[in-house]
Amino acid sequence: VFMATLFLSCALLILVSFESFKYEIGEEKAAYYFMLVSILIGAMLGIIFTRDLFNLYVFVEITTIAACGIISIKNEKKAVEAALKYFILSSIASTSILLGLILIYNIGGYLHYDTLKSVLLESKDVFPKIISGSLVLIISGFSLKSALFPLHIWLPDAHSAAPTTSSALLSGLVIKVYVFAIIRLLNDVFGLMYTYTSILLEVLLALGNVGVFSGAVLAGFQNDIKRRLAYSSVSQMGYVFLGLGFNNQYGFEGALLQVLNHALAKSGLFLAAGWMVKFTGTRDIKGLEKISDKLPLTALCFSVCAMSLVGMPFTLGFLSKWHLAMAAIESGRPLQLIFIILSALLTLSYYFPIIVKAFTGDKSFERKLEFEKIKGGSLISILIFTFVIMFLGIYPKFLLKYLLQNMF
Repeated sequence: VFMATLFLSCALLILVSFESFKYEIGEEKAAYYFMLVSILIGAMLGIIFTRDLFNLYVFVEITTIAACGIISIKNEKKAVEAALKYFILSSIASTSILLGLILIYNIGGYLHYDTLKSVLLESKDVFPKIISGSLVLIISGFSLKSALFPLHIWLPDAHSAAPTTSSALLSGLVIKVYVFAIIRLLNDVFGLMYTYTSILLEVLLALGNVGVFSGAVLAGFQNDIKRRLAYSSVSQMGYVFLGLGFNNQYGFEGALLQVLNHALAKSGLFLAAGWMVKFTGTRDIKGLEKISDKLPLTALCFSVCAMSLVGMPFTLGFLSKWHLAMAAIESGRPLQLIFIILSALLTLSYYFPIIVKAFTGDKSFERKLEFEKIKGGSLISILIFTFVIMFLGIYPKFLLKYLLQNMF
């Protein structure tokens, strides 16, 4: 219920930012766009609530088709190409997931999570290779859809070509719901601590490390702010798989917290970046110089959301990084702990220049706070994302005692 509330709340807050959509697309496509988004939200809620593998697959396919629609809504060449690339790669991922489901069904003839978990537990010594193979196929498919490195190649193009609201939905929610599906399957179907998952979890740990590092390095080379945010998503999603790979309670909780943190922070970042781009007329980071004169609250919220992804204290991101660090210690991996700390500094290295540009420089804007009030829908959404990030960072007991215990 909590995850459903999170996804629905984030989606509604993003949709409140209608002004951002209107200036990029036009009001004439609004009805078509919101129809696609409604289908997308409904399918994602289906993925969260379902406890049947067949229904899960159906909702995943609906999510994919709707996501293609919101990427290509501009009907421009780059947008259509990005949507086509996403559709082709998602089709490959869907095929992998379907093959995995077929293998599972052949074992016991059940698709419901609870029944299937009992069957797999009884059959793990009889059909270890089939169960492991199905798990690999399913996890691989969802990893491609959730942009796990090196299966991330569709993400930067999709973000750079899609409208700001679509980018916020894709990065903030769509790739998260696939990760949630992985976590749910590991926990409710295959069993997170089952011995036959240990090899795959080690692979997820390795890919998570590579994803965190590679995504951060690639993000640092991007001058386009939307592409930098896109590659940042690749890096941040690596932390989720890193948590799963630790195969302990701290790692599991750290992965869930990272899903929550990235959903909130990246939604806020894309919405804030969209308005910065509108006012400067460029997506080049160098062109954002002194934008805080024109959009002070937007620039401040962008900074807070970015620092949450870095893992600064008093933000939700610190809580997720802390759990991942504790998971590394508990699993006896001191080098992994050092990597988590260094990766946070690497994240800071590509967000800090944007923040510095936004608040310093020779360019001068006339201070005009009225505009942020006039276009309050977008600003309110960004402010709420920022507030929740800081509230949960300052009062983590509320999250840890209640939400994590009732996550499923």
